[in-house]
Amino acid sequence: MICFNIIQLFVILKLCSGMRYIDLKSNFISDGVEVQHGYFMTSGKYKMFHARDPALEVIQFGETRVFPDVDYTPGTHSLFVEQFKVGDEEALSIYVFRMSVTSNSVVYKVYFHMSEFGYKLIDCAKFTELIKGKIHVSLDLSKSKSHPFFNIHTKEEHGQSTTLIEIRKSIAGFRLRNVEAKRYEFGRIMDSSFPIYMGYSKLNMFLTKATSIFIHKEDNRKYIVLRHWTKNIRFDLMTVNGILAWNAITDPEPSLLEDMHQKVFRLRDRIDGYRALNPLSTLDLAENISPELLGIEKVTGRHGGSTYALYHLEIGKEAYNKIKFVVNSEMLDMLIAKIDDRTLYAKVEVITNSQRTFLIITCLMKIDLVYETVINYYDKPNMENTSYYHVPEPYQTKIVSDMYKKYPVLINMDIDNPPSIVDHGELQYDSYILKYFRIKQEDGRGSVLSGKYAFGDIWQKDLHEIGNIPYEGNKRRLKVIAHSVNSSRIIVKPKNMEYPLLPEELQDYVIIDG
Repeated sequence: MICFNIIQLFVILKLCSGMRYIDLKSNFISDGVEVQHGYFMTSGKYKMFHARDPALEVIQFGETRVFPDVDYTPGTHSLFVEQFKVGDEEALSIYVFRMSVTSNSVVYKVYFHMSEFGYKLIDCAKFTELIKGKIHVSLDLSKSKSHPFFNIHTKEEHGQSTTLIEIRKSIAGFRLRNVEAKRYEFGRIMDSSFPIYMGYSKLNMFLTKATSIFIHKEDNRKYIVLRHWTKNIRFDLMTVNGILAWNAITDPEPSLLEDMHQKVFRLRDRIDGYRALNPLSTLDLAENISPELLGIEKVTGRHGGSTYALYHLEIGKEAYNKIKFVVNSEMLDMLIAKIDDRTLYAKVEVITNSQRTFLIITCLMKIDLVYETVINYYDKPNMENTSYYHVPEPYQTKIVSDMYKKYPVLINMDIDNPPSIVDHGELQYDSYILKYFRIKQEDGRGSVLSGKYAFGDIWQKDLHEIGNIPYEGNKRRLKVIAHSVNSSRIIVKPKNMEYPLLPEELQDYVIIDG
């Protein structure tokens, strides 16, 4: 006999009937339910749940039905469900639509408040008392799916395309701009397809508030204007150092300035005031000049008990740029080193412990038709307002000797985005796909990697913030799937797969669960 508990039976019934639902206890949403994120009251978290064809119809809290009643007739209504969380408080605002052959019309709205006994039905006045201030709804410009409260107007003529995105004034008779419904604005505005820069710094998003968004496309030209009431800021999609990215063309007007912009402007002005520098050829160890803007790859890890970072140009990016200066923009005297003009390729290694920071700059140079590797060492005590100093011989020999004793450097790796010093691919094993990774023997620029590096912490993108609810676009986290592996070769297998019996040529690979 096959037995099911109440939750299993509920899930099976929902799947069989085709009804879409959300379970706010397990944070599970059925396939096809979309989630949009936002914020309110600074620290409040907002989510909108909705679905189309078939619609979202049921809200559960574990075994308890929140809405509608258990005697509900399937297929007679659809729901937009807004969830508000701030501190220990949680409330729901639910738009209920009558489903008919001709149209969907709002029947009513209901509100719930989470209490120690579960969700309790409340009135609009109580809801308004709990949830204060504007509601800022996030938007990813690269996503085709959007919040149902967005109004998108696109016009195409004479080879040009213009799109205006605004918040609807009302939805099916309910105003979105009155006391009862609060006031909706755009919140975190991002683009997951292209990086965003202001000055020399990479931003996670364009802005955290806006009332309208205007997008213009014409041939190879594209720009976006973000407006908050009467104040504007413009970003153009352009190529810098071979990288296609959004770049701020205008500075935000004072009322639009946010903390992230304030820091960018302070550092931009300081860097621009350092006349000897070309910022687009400058490696900033404080990363206020974003390494990605220069095409610089960063590899992190552990060297003994110290932290380790490797900075070098990604292979193929040398055609666009070279590292000509090394600075720390947060130091009083920011310039650390000027790279010799004869340098074809430079890499910078930073080793930091609790007392000191060591800097190793390796340059492949062409001197009188001969290729030569030149290495310079720098040292700095980890105290305020101290500068790096060049380490002379014979102290360099001791530094190198101490480094070799602590090899290999254990590098961190995201298996979805491995660094360029790693070879990787896939293997077929029975019905499973295995991913393999191995440290390269050399870096393609004359440096031997064998014996110097091994894998340390292995990361994987975590797409769900809780249950199966996806993270907001720019908030995806990395989870550690293996700690301090200490092997130069690994295989990542699916979790539901037993450990495979590998052929002899793969016996030296360490197997970890993905």
